[in-house]
Amino acid sequence: ITGGSRGLGLATAKELQARGFRLLLVGLETQLTQNALRILTDRPVVKYISGDITKSGTCIEAIRVCREVFGRLDVLVNNAGMYLGGAIEEFPETSWDQIIGVNLTSHFLMTKAATPLLKESQGQIIFINSVGGKQEQANNSAYCASKFGLQGLADSIRIELKPFKIRVTS
Repeated sequence: ITGGSRGLGLATAKELQARGFRLLLVGLETQLTQNALRILTDRPVVKYISGDITKSGTCIEAIRVCREVFGRLDVLVNNAGMYLGGAIEEFPETSWDQIIGVNLTSHFLMTKAATPLLKESQGQIIFINSVGGKQEQANNSAYCASKFGLQGLADSIRIELKPFKIRVTS
């Protein structure tokens, strides 16, 4: 689960753990937050990796650890995300790069790294998306672009990976 140390990612981790899933969480924090440690138990196993998933090296390392620790990957939850809004005229290019990186590029990179393991397990990829990926909104061009792009990524990957019996949802 990317972005698994807080918010929706942590709630997803709690639910999956209750269903018996062993978890690999990936987040920016150097270690799981105290809140996350209170919410999650140590059974089934929870492993945490810190890193920037907008960098392919972090994604490759996460999947390497997943294979090493668990031997398989059944579900990839691409949850990491961020929101930045503002009028197009004032919206900084650095903010554009940041939101596209977190909300779109990281999902591509993690999915790319995870695909070999998912082919082995005939697993599932879940993209956590937003209404911003279906409906345009004033003063939210970067956010909506990232989420529309995420929907396009999920839709394309769904077709591409269907022969391998990998389910893709967004």
